[in-house]
Amino acid sequence: MAAKTPRTAAHPAVLTTRALNRATLDRQLLLRRSAMSAKDAVAHLVGLQAQNTRPPYFQLYSRLAEFDPGELSRLMESREVVRIVTLRSTLHTHTADDALTLRPLVQAARDRELKAFRHGLAGVDLDRLAAVSRELVEERPARSKSCVRSCSAGGPRPTRSPSRWPPGACCHWSRSPRAGCGSAAGRSP
Repeated sequence: MAAKTPRTAAHPAVLTTRALNRATLDRQLLLRRSAMSAKDAVAHLVGLQAQNTRPPYFQLYSRLAEFDPGELSRLMESREVVRIVTLRSTLHTHTADDALTLRPLVQAARDRELKAFRHGLAGVDLDRLAAVSRELVEERPARSKSCVRSCSAGGPRPTRSPSRWPPGACCHWSRSPRAGCGSAAGRSP
């Protein structure tokens, strides 16, 4: 039987509330403006709240020393960064890689929500709607109104915009976001 030895290791330092708060602000790039690129910042933060199209621009402007709004727009146009429903079932801006990783993790919650709010989709063939939506936005993003028109051709008209159903959504600094599809960037969700 081994002899008991007194503990010689010192207890690890415990963070004060202030130190923990400062560490959190630093991790969220809110303590000082960072020199990283917009794409690196979006990846570092694992997404930005994006219920509307403009907040990601404001959030990056507040965090990055040399932020150029055109950089984020170019990243969205090239689908390196996308707007997609993920965390807390709300729209977030993510890198395409993060979106492909996160979406399967939240899909069960999205499926439950679709069942709960299905009354707006009475008579709509959801598999057909998904296929038509994906085909519509495969090559380039499209505005919600054109998605609704295309998806309702030959069937019941959905009362909700299909732009929420494709796996990815791109937007611009504009009033009306455009829906896109993750597989158009050469990857499948």
